[in-house]
Amino acid sequence: MATGLPAPVHVMRAGLRALPPPLIGLALRRLTAALPRNHAPLLKRLGRMAPASILFAPTDVPHRFVLRIAAQGVALVLARQGTRADVTMRGSLATLLALLESRVDSDTVFFSRDLSVTGDTGVALAFRNTLDGEAINLIDDALSRLGPLTAPAGRAAERLHGRIDRMLGRLAALREAAHRDAHGGHDPRVDRGQMLASFAALAARVEKLEARGKSQRGAA
Repeated sequence: MATGLPAPVHVMRAGLRALPPPLIGLALRRLTAALPRNHAPLLKRLGRMAPASILFAPTDVPHRFVLRIAAQGVALVLARQGTRADVTMRGSLATLLALLESRVDSDTVFFSRDLSVTGDTGVALAFRNTLDGEAINLIDDALSRLGPLTAPAGRAAERLHGRIDRMLGRLAALREAAHRDAHGGHDPRVDRGQMLASFAALAARVEKLEARGKSQRGAA
């Protein structure tokens, strides 16, 4: 059952902060083991880059991950202190997951401030081009190992995803209400925007008046 659900960033971030490294390592091994069955073309394209290594360094979780690409396959593991790689990619967990799942334009992310890429430019560009040819869904890949339980697990994942979205929506509304209450019922961001718009209109008017004055002086 294909869910099409994006990676649950909030859940994964909490898990990466709370779970011990051995359990995280086990999850990574299971995810890697699903690649040959779910993404054989991707593995073939990655094999053309071998040998290569890419270090993913999320800025909002206490772990880093390294993707080792060899002719015989790939391995995604927890990076140890001092681990070196051909390329290092730094960004929020949400940015890195969106890149891996092709949910954002790779060119936009690679050349924006959301993602920092250092190291071998050739390896980085080859990896970007390889991702562009494959749609990855981490939830579907994880569920694919459940056999006959895949369909009910997929439905449970969809329900859980909906509940999390609704909960986050309520939390956002509560934060917004608290923000307004703290400022006397006004949203200072709106007030600031209106003030900037007024300044811009005033500056445009002054510029127009100055241009008219110069024109009149020139005619005189």
